[in-house]
Amino acid sequence: MFFETFISWWHVLLYPLPLIVIPLAVGLGRFVRGGALTVLSVVALLAFGAFWFGMRDYYTPTAPFGYSPSTLIVMFAVIAGAPLLLCAWTVALVQAARRRQWVWLTLLCVAVYISAATLVFFEATPYALCLLDPGAFCPQGIQSGQSTLAIFMASSFIAPVTLLVYSLRTGTQRQARALPDGLRVTRLTTEES
Repeated sequence: MFFETFISWWHVLLYPLPLIVIPLAVGLGRFVRGGALTVLSVVALLAFGAFWFGMRDYYTPTAPFGYSPSTLIVMFAVIAGAPLLLCAWTVALVQAARRRQWVWLTLLCVAVYISAATLVFFEATPYALCLLDPGAFCPQGIQSGQSTLAIFMASSFIAPVTLLVYSLRTGTQRQARALPDGLRVTRLTTEES
């Protein structure tokens, strides 16, 4: 009974698999300028790029049951890109708040809001179908031009690019620790007898 259920639901176990990227990004962050935030931002950029690459023929399924390769790319990009973006945003907010960089904190919040609102609006309205499927019937007032699609694409990349710029600009600046009162650093010298 258990094995039959497992065999029929094994593909569901693959959905949280992209979340393994987060600890990998933290580990790789030790070797990259800007730390884990840079790695998370780059991977989120790649996931958003894969999303738009997969969306170009998302509405023309070629495989049975509607699962074309581009459908799988879009599903993977959404499952991986959104948590990575939120993780990078959380790390950046903590760093900006600790360093009291209120301008960066505001910029990061506005950028993530714009990107998230763009993606939700794009997927929840007829724009996605009208812009990506040339044979679709579009309601009046929706132009299916490439310039509108370019605006959607550019505004969805605002958050990962802002996070990447923040991570590279601020880097991993470590503050020197102050010595406790009464201690001082002196140079070691050899004594001559």
